[in-house]
Amino acid sequence: MTICKEDGVSISVIIPAYNYAEFIEDTMASVLSQMIDGDELLVVDDGSTDNTEEVVSAFISKAGNKGIKYHKKINGGAASARNYGVQRASCEYIILLDADDRMLAGAFKAFRRAVADNKSADLFVASYDSKHSSGKVVSKPATPLTNSGEKNFNLFLNKKIRISHGGFLVKKNLLKKTPYPENMRCLEDQSVFAHLLALGGSVSIDVSVVERYHHDNSLRNNIPALIDAGEKVVGAVFNENIIPQSYMKYKKAYSVNRYLSVFRRLYDQAMYKESLGYFRKALRIDVRSVLRIKYIKRAFKAFVMKSLKG
Repeated sequence: MTICKEDGVSISVIIPAYNYAEFIEDTMASVLSQMIDGDELLVVDDGSTDNTEEVVSAFISKAGNKGIKYHKKINGGAASARNYGVQRASCEYIILLDADDRMLAGAFKAFRRAVADNKSADLFVASYDSKHSSGKVVSKPATPLTNSGEKNFNLFLNKKIRISHGGFLVKKNLLKKTPYPENMRCLEDQSVFAHLLALGGSVSIDVSVVERYHHDNSLRNNIPALIDAGEKVVGAVFNENIIPQSYMKYKKAYSVNRYLSVFRRLYDQAMYKESLGYFRKALRIDVRSVLRIKYIKRAFKAFVMKSLKG
């Protein structure tokens, strides 16, 4: 391990973990191999019931590295675990890494180089690789960012900016301004990403820094969690205590898009009655945006199928 601090950039990597004992050793190893003096790795065990604690303890003992810290807390969800780690991080910059993903070789160097070249920036968004259960790896190039926080905010809301855990480096002082909403178990990252892009000077890095494992059983496919988040994410994104009042003009369009997203997911699950409820919610907000052929066809079929089911 290198024993000198590079360019004065110290990095805290926070890994929230819940029952990921089979993956977390590789995840930690991908971080440890790139850490230098002054960096730290914080594993926040969110009340795991498997042998996560034993795996992490054995790894720390074997590594003999004082920069690795293990914390165990009562289960509160990924948002709670990330907030817990952020509050205990001691470095100026933070990477939030999921327990089953791994940092790619050269990631830390790429981030340090970007910081050195962009002293006034707060957020560094890089490319990443997405690995599917089939073994296929798909590259996700970094999205070009603008110099305007408002433009970046709106582009993200319209899915024009790609950002992912493990794929960005952020100043701790900025991240602490927008904690993860702990009342959500799905989509809890959306408000944080939107706020970081809105409030900080952002830089795009065209280097893949993390390999993310794509789960078929992701919480985003958990319909009850998705429905709950669909109701809450708008309020989290448009938190008046965090973003400027002038950004509220984007709330209407975002609300419609979120309701239509839940409508589509419920429709695809043949939950026709429930899907129509979200179609109506979107319709009440903005008739013009909703009455498009693709939505009308689905809504009509949902109505017919609901009627046939009685």
